[in-house]
Amino acid sequence: MNIVKFVLDQLSGEALGRLSSLIGEEQEKTGVAIRAAVPAVFSVLSKLITSGSAGTEGLITALKSVEPISPEGQGGLGDLISGEGAGALLEKGSSILSSLLKGETLSALIQVLSKFTGLEGGSVKSLLGYLVPMILSVIAGQFRGKVPTADALASIFAEQRANITGAMPGGLSLAELPNLGGIGAAVSAAAADQAGGLPSWLLPVAAIVALAALGWYFLGQPAAEPEQLPPGPGLMPPMVRQDAPPSVEAQKGGVPEVLDATQLGTDLSAVYSTLTQTLVDVKDDATAEAALPKLTDLGVQIDGLKALWEKLPEAGRAAIAKITSENLAKLKELVVQVLELPGVGDKLKPILDVLLEKLATLGGT
Repeated sequence: MNIVKFVLDQLSGEALGRLSSLIGEEQEKTGVAIRAAVPAVFSVLSKLITSGSAGTEGLITALKSVEPISPEGQGGLGDLISGEGAGALLEKGSSILSSLLKGETLSALIQVLSKFTGLEGGSVKSLLGYLVPMILSVIAGQFRGKVPTADALASIFAEQRANITGAMPGGLSLAELPNLGGIGAAVSAAAADQAGGLPSWLLPVAAIVALAALGWYFLGQPAAEPEQLPPGPGLMPPMVRQDAPPSVEAQKGGVPEVLDATQLGTDLSAVYSTLTQTLVDVKDDATAEAALPKLTDLGVQIDGLKALWEKLPEAGRAAIAKITSENLAKLKELVVQVLELPGVGDKLKPILDVLLEKLATLGGT
C-alpha cells in the first residue's frame, strides 16, 4: 500500500479547494505545494525514527493524539478540514510540528518549501499545520488498532521509502535541513530505495553523486548560488534566471559551482527512481494510461537536466555519465518487460523511446 499516494489522492478535488481557501492561496499553487510538502513531511518523519529514541518516542506520542484513518475504512482526509474542524486541526498540527521538530529544523523546512513553491512562509507554515495531522492519521491507520512501537514504525517507513522518494518532485532537496542533508543523506536515500523494493541497481547512484561532490570540492570553491525562479505546476526543477549575473568562476571561465554538479546528480537519481517506480506500477492498459502524464512530466524534467549537463566541464560530465552507464541499461531491460504486457506496448512505446534517448544524452552518447 502506497500511503504517500493515498494522501496525495485524498488532497485533490474538493479537499484541495478547501485547503486553498484555508491558507489563502490560489488552488493551482496550493496543489503544487501539496505535492512537494507531503513527501517532504514523510521524509522528515522518517528521519525522526533514525535520530534516536527521543525522536521515535515523540512521533509515537503524536500518533496517539490523532484519529487513525485507514484507506480501507470510512471517511477521508477531506472530512478533517470541513466545517469548524479545520481550526482545531491547524492548532493540533502546529503544536505537533513544534514538538517534533526543533525550531531551526522547522524554519528550514518552511524556507525550503517556500523557495520551491513560491508561496509565502506563512502560507507554507499553515499548510504544514493542516498536513501533518492528516499524514499522522494515515500512518496511525496502518496499525489497525495496535499500539505503535519503534520497530513497527521503522518497518512502515522502510516499506514506504521508495514511495516517498518517488513522490519527491525533481529539484526539491531537503539538504538544507539541519541533520538531514549532506553527502550522508544522499547515500541514505539510495539505500532507502533499495529497502523500499526498487531494483538494487539504483543503490550506487547517490554514492557516485557523493564522490562527485568531493571531487568538486577539491577542484574549486563554490560560487554564490544563482537566483532561481519558483517551479511551475509541472514540478520542473527550478530554472536559473537568464538575467542573473554569472558567478565569479563563470566569468573567469573556470569550474561551475559545486551545487550545479551535485544537484544534477541528485535530480538524475530522482528521475531514474521515479521512472522505475512508474514502470513497475504498470500492469495493464489502464495503468499504462494512468502513467502517461507522469512520463510526460519526466520528459520535461530531463530536458531541464540536459540544459545543466551542457554547462558542466568534462570532470563533472564524467561523474554524471557514470550514473547513466550504470543505470540506463537496466532501465532499458525494464522497459522491454513492460512493453511486452498486453495493451501496453502501443500506448507507452513512443514516449518511452523518447525518454530513453534523452537519458542517453546525459551519458555523453
